[in-house]
Amino acid sequence: MSDKQSRVKARLRQLRLYESVGLDAKIRYANRLIEAGLEIAERPAVAWSGGKDSTVLLDLVRRFDPGAVVNFNNTGVEFPETLRFVKEIQGRWSLNLHVTRPDRSRDFWWCLEEFGYPLFGKWFARRRFGSWRSEKQHKVMTSGARVSPSCCYYCKEKPALDLYGDLGVDVVFLGIMAGESRRRRFNWCDYGDVRWNKHEQRWKIHPLSVWLEEDILEYHKRFDLPMCDLYSMGHRRNGCWPCGMDIAFEGNHLATLRRSHPKLWRFLMVDKGLGEELLKIKLALQDGQMDLFSSTWDIEQLIEQRPCFFDRV
Repeated sequence: MSDKQSRVKARLRQLRLYESVGLDAKIRYANRLIEAGLEIAERPAVAWSGGKDSTVLLDLVRRFDPGAVVNFNNTGVEFPETLRFVKEIQGRWSLNLHVTRPDRSRDFWWCLEEFGYPLFGKWFARRRFGSWRSEKQHKVMTSGARVSPSCCYYCKEKPALDLYGDLGVDVVFLGIMAGESRRRRFNWCDYGDVRWNKHEQRWKIHPLSVWLEEDILEYHKRFDLPMCDLYSMGHRRNGCWPCGMDIAFEGNHLATLRRSHPKLWRFLMVDKGLGEELLKIKLALQDGQMDLFSSTWDIEQLIEQRPCFFDRV
């Protein structure tokens, strides 16, 4: 075992230990990180999506600095429930809220036309693997379907970076938890909770890195924090309603959208052509061998008769 592998294993054990402690200890841990960030910050900011995790982060930070910049990225394809929730909390908490939006000529629908659909996550379109995933990746990329995560940059990352630059923000607090994905766990091992972003020339701090979902829910209950209506509609996360980054997993975003917002789902599948792209991918992954029912019907027939066919790839 190499030194790097040993270090990563030790860090993962440390992360599991931190994740196992109670909520009170995690609040103290988060508060120390927030205080440390505010000590070095001249213009701190909180990245707030309106989701349950970042709302906990926002509540924690505003206890120390009620006037901190709060950035909400309105990508143009936010759930109506999210927009209502953001407006409600802005009024209730008197936030120093800055709403960013993509350039009108570079919006989400332009990204679809120009680059493709946000499916399978950023790693799928940008990286190569020497494992079983490379075969799946190759089949998807040669299926004729257009897959790209570029909308994240044009609709979220660039508008936020422009805002931070205009305001002189030097520290950004983010509500990312290491346990949300394998990649984030390894990022925590490599960079920890406080990271200097050389490209952006600012600090990124993750006060909730060692929290788990049950901690988030307990915090909401203990402090009577409001929560967006999306969570009572079956969604585990908020974000852009057309997002298909987790399409490979059970109970993914689009599958939940079909049940919670059927009109939006149908608009995306039929009018915006996502159904055709998913059909291409499913055929490619099965080497063209699919049951006769699915392979001979057109998209609208499939949507009417077997809408769950598009729930997962």
